Amino acid sequence: MAKTIYLLEKNPRLQFFLEERLVMQGGIAVVAFKGVANLSAYLRQPPDLLVLSLNEEKKAIDDLLSKQGLQLASRGVTIFLLGEKFTSDEIEAYQSYGVKRIFDRPLKIDEFLLAVGSALNIKLEIDDTPCVVDAHINDDVLYVEVGLGFNLEKFGLLKYRIKELLELYKIKTPKVIVMLNDYSPGKSAFSNKKLFGLMDYLLDLLGGRAGWIKVISRNPAVKEVLSEQVRLAEIGVVSSLEEALDGLMVSTDKDLFNENLLRALSQEGSDLSLRLLQDSHDGKILNIAVVDDDFVVQEILKNTLEGLPVQVRCYDDGKSFLADLSADTQLIFLDLMMPGLTGFDVLARLRESRVATPVIIMSALGRRETVLRAMGFGVKSYLIKPLKPADILRKVKEVLELPL
Repeated sequence: MAKTIYLLEKNPRLQFFLEERLVMQGGIAVVAFKGVANLSAYLRQPPDLLVLSLNEEKKAIDDLLSKQGLQLASRGVTIFLLGEKFTSDEIEAYQSYGVKRIFDRPLKIDEFLLAVGSALNIKLEIDDTPCVVDAHINDDVLYVEVGLGFNLEKFGLLKYRIKELLELYKIKTPKVIVMLNDYSPGKSAFSNKKLFGLMDYLLDLLGGRAGWIKVISRNPAVKEVLSEQVRLAEIGVVSSLEEALDGLMVSTDKDLFNENLLRALSQEGSDLSLRLLQDSHDGKILNIAVVDDDFVVQEILKNTLEGLPVQVRCYDDGKSFLADLSADTQLIFLDLMMPGLTGFDVLARLRESRVATPVIIMSALGRRETVLRAMGFGVKSYLIKPLKPADILRKVKEVLELPL
């Protein structure tokens, strides 16, 4: 008999991944829902596995589980819950509703797949190689970071993350920089076959333009490994981000900031505002800090984010920001060139204090060395002044989107 998974999750990334991953097993269907109301009607014919994301209508999900959870469990339905930072009381309550497994985000995909296989009574071959992956976009360049090792499950999710980013930024064919951290050929964690698979995917994405891919690695063996494959031989291997940008002829120089920029949102910006509002998680207020000594920049950011479930706190200098920084700050817009403590000073203090809050740097300079220096502090996203509302909203959506 066919196995069925019901998945309540707005972001389609997990749905697409599970469909692709489980199609190899045959007879497994993944049915995705974007609202509790739609899901409820289908529960009359219960699935084998019900996966609920608490980023979606938490109150409605709690109500559904309190009323139907035990009944579904008694009918053989395994219930999984995905969410963030569950307290012991919450775990106990959800278990009393018939929830079998609770998974914190970011999701450990190998652990999740093993649980799915157990729930469906099927054997899944899981790649459990330690791996950290990330993808982001700056200046129409797709940055792909891979660390610790190569993991097929993580690479599978990466493809959908990249698809989302290209759609968000409306880029058809990006230039690509792949940062291979800790790469050590010959070790099992760094299988050549997996590396070739990732590069083949990127080549297909670029229509075979191998020259549009630069790999950053300090290990000279990377070039040797890639050159063994004819289709990959033209991929450039460099030792620094600066070399990669030069090789792709990417410029970070833009016009200087125009203080008369303050204006109404463009139609594109309005559309993005609506999408951000629709994607907001369970009505939670996002706390965003803006650190810039220019009042006009503060107003642009406040006006752009107006109407969203966002609280914007503005600071005229780095010292006042650091004195007020709290754990509930979820995003920081940081100007680099300020009197007193510069943005670089602030980044150094954040690193010393092990603050992991994502930072979007802002600079009117737009000089490559400025951007490179900031990225050396672990910054992944930047905006060049003059700021455009649509660009601001894209960055917020990209950076704040919850990881799997």
